[in-house]
Amino acid sequence: MSCVSNVILLTFIEDPGIKNVQLWLSGAGAFPLNQIDGFAGGTKAVEHEIWAGAYNWLDVPEFVKAVKSANWAFPSDVQLLIKEEGDELFSLRAGTMPVVC
Repeated sequence: MSCVSNVILLTFIEDPGIKNVQLWLSGAGAFPLNQIDGFAGGTKAVEHEIWAGAYNWLDVPEFVKAVKSANWAFPSDVQLLIKEEGDELFSLRAGTMPVVC
């Protein structure tokens, strides 16, 4: 049986805080998040890094704590979206909702 958590993490470019998150995942016996912003379409480069992964039996509350406590150079640019198995939508677990223009 599985219990999958889908993770999308947005960060500022080359923010060193991602290393803390990857270390937490490694310590939890999980594979690291993969950087996927290089695969975006359009005619411009994505202006943030996008990291993603899918995990079986991820301790979501502890992972959220790890993301929030990471040593982010630009914490206001960090957004964590998680969709757990059975959820209809991703939910924002860390960060703030942007102001819509």
